[in-house]
Amino acid sequence: MERVHGGDWAGFEERYGGPALDFSANTSPLGIPEGVSAAAAASLARADRYPDPACRALRRALAARYDLPMDAILCGNGAADLLDRLAWALRPRRALLPVPCFTEYRTALERTGCEVRTAALDADAGFRPDERLLDLLTPDLDAVILCEPGNPAGRTTDRALLEKIAERCGELGILLVIDECFNDFLEAP
Repeated sequence: MERVHGGDWAGFEERYGGPALDFSANTSPLGIPEGVSAAAAASLARADRYPDPACRALRRALAARYDLPMDAILCGNGAADLLDRLAWALRPRRALLPVPCFTEYRTALERTGCEVRTAALDADAGFRPDERLLDLLTPDLDAVILCEPGNPAGRTTDRALLEKIAERCGELGILLVIDECFNDFLEAP
């Protein structure tokens, strides 16, 4: 079995003889924060049952923090889990992915039978989407997924172009999904 996503620390160490710095799987070279260890230890008394599948306490706290209704918040087991849920909920027939990008987008879409089209991003432009993407937004598409900042290059789309993409998607009835999972790594998110 070939793995395409990160997180295979054991395979990396076996192949290269040392640990990897891998941000793709929520690993940290700093170890587990003390507060997280304390919270995990405190939760052991309730380990005889599954956690709340609706994540009510977490959703309530997030809703209060971000001034959103609880129903607007969906919690999952990482980004890949949420992408799978999104793909199954939408069941798009055709989707567009600027590439290179997070491989889980394609995997999630193809699991639902979606035809995935790609838009090759230019290495000389830092793998940043450009105006050519607008020409690929056609009425037969159901969805476009953009990663902001892009993965693996870490570049963001020009704001004016992003607005044009959103406007064109709106005109054509294309769902625009913007994944901001790594937005907090930017100097100016």
